[in-house]
Amino acid sequence: MQFCDPFILVCDDEAPIRTSISMVLGLMGYRVETALDGGEALQKIHANPDRFALLLTDHKMQPVDGLTLVRELRASGFRGKILVLSGCLENKDREAYLELSVDEIMFKPFNTSEFRDVVTQLITDEQPAG
Repeated sequence: MQFCDPFILVCDDEAPIRTSISMVLGLMGYRVETALDGGEALQKIHANPDRFALLLTDHKMQPVDGLTLVRELRASGFRGKILVLSGCLENKDREAYLELSVDEIMFKPFNTSEFRDVVTQLITDEQPAG
């Protein structure tokens, strides 16, 4: 699958985190949209299923958390990459994400350089070879 001009959707219920991540991604040259929770992310993705090359989602959100969001997206055939960002995950939640084939899990707080590398790799994996 090829995304001509990759959009990234950042889903986090904490405004400072959402803003910081969006700024870093914007400085990297990516087009970014945000969602306040999993419900808003689902609405945006369902409205335009092929728009987002990458979803970055927090785990703990209300009313729709990251795990519910990922389950719904996998059930609906979302073709973008998924990066889960979390302050902590119980083993059962981590295993559930892995069973849903998320592309990466990073723990907050994370190193900005490592974050950039992971995002670049995930987006690059979406691009056609050579």
